[in-house]
Amino acid sequence: MLIKYYANFIFKNLELHFRAFPQLTKARMYRYMVEMRRKTGYPCGTLSMDGKHIPIVAPNNSGSEFYNYKQFFSIVLLVAVNVNAEFITYDIGAAGRMSDSQIFNNSNMKILLLDDSLYPPHQNLGQCGQVPVHVLADGGFALHQRVMRPFSNQESAADPKKAYFNNKYSGVRRIVECAFGILSGRFRVLRQTQTASPETVQKTVLATMILHNLMVNSLGTDAVRDRFADNSGTLQNVSVQNSGVMSRDAKIFRDRLANFFWLNRTI
Repeated sequence: MLIKYYANFIFKNLELHFRAFPQLTKARMYRYMVEMRRKTGYPCGTLSMDGKHIPIVAPNNSGSEFYNYKQFFSIVLLVAVNVNAEFITYDIGAAGRMSDSQIFNNSNMKILLLDDSLYPPHQNLGQCGQVPVHVLADGGFALHQRVMRPFSNQESAADPKKAYFNNKYSGVRRIVECAFGILSGRFRVLRQTQTASPETVQKTVLATMILHNLMVNSLGTDAVRDRFADNSGTLQNVSVQNSGVMSRDAKIFRDRLANFFWLNRTI
């Protein structure tokens, strides 16, 4: 009951919410891009996107709706984080049986993150050409000029340039795992199976995300990670279902990025 009380208090405190999740603007996206480039060398990314299962007790009369491929009941937390491990936008509450891409395609996150007006101009990679600024996702998402994903295992196995890109790309995306690790390490309630209703669990998770962002802003990413990061993989990944849908232009842009990293690789 105490957890529910504090979760409701934080959830209803709009000032805390707006401090933790300020409105996403083109200026903020530009700042996220510059920070990612400075810290990782990735030239035109802004945010990294991924999802995790939050274990719950099966809601009454829900059948298998919340039963996931890991064989437990859950709701899904889908997030996009910046390079500082701050949660920037999110979707909470989808049934555990759904994949990352299914949730994204039916969420306000998709409307927001595919909005061209939020993004800085295409970035010039010299002889490799221009590439649009984008969000980094895994192989379960459709390749889009605003949503990048790695090459398939088959593609990377056949081409060292693509394999090198995948390696660099996965290194940049580790920040989203870092954010989840800090969240579950600091707020251990998330390691437990939640017995409340899905609606109450959503409020609890959102409250922990608000506190997480305020903590990172106050103490800094490195200090928070060193103190609280949980590297045990407590929160389980959401299933990856390859959408098979690829924009032709987005494939060209990904090839340009692969060329850029290959030409600038450390021998």
